[in-house]
Amino acid sequence: MPACWARSALLVLIPALVSCGGGQPAAGPSPAAAQTSVPAAPESTPTTTTPSPSAFCLDLNTFNVALVMYASTVGKAIENQPVDFKEARRLAGIIADYAKSMERSVPPDIADAFHNQVKAVRGSSRKLSTRNRVFEIVDPMYNDKAVAARKALSAYECD
Repeated sequence: MPACWARSALLVLIPALVSCGGGQPAAGPSPAAAQTSVPAAPESTPTTTTPSPSAFCLDLNTFNVALVMYASTVGKAIENQPVDFKEARRLAGIIADYAKSMERSVPPDIADAFHNQVKAVRGSSRKLSTRNRVFEIVDPMYNDKAVAARKALSAYECD
């Protein structure tokens, strides 16, 4: 917002606030009366604690995005497009870092899919070289088991 608009808005809002009583404190008991009054007892409300989300749940969306980006980067080889090995290695490193922090709190019902994807990225990233065949780079990410695991992780909803 340009500075002139901000000043104009203030010039309009300040008189409106003052005319509505926004510029003056509300009339209440005198200071002497306020000091002698007994404060009301606070209402007791049941305290509900919600469990804090696990590292797995906090990082799952980012982990899934990194997986898709990595799979897309190495998947270019399927269509005979050049693979940016440096970018693929960078993404594999990001996935490994996230996996390490998420490892301790993986829910049992999604643990197999999670570990499968970490293993797939690790296997694929080890083969990132022009010396290797396309199949060796792509298969760990695009075999049936890896695709099913990626879909399961993508659809997983934390409680």
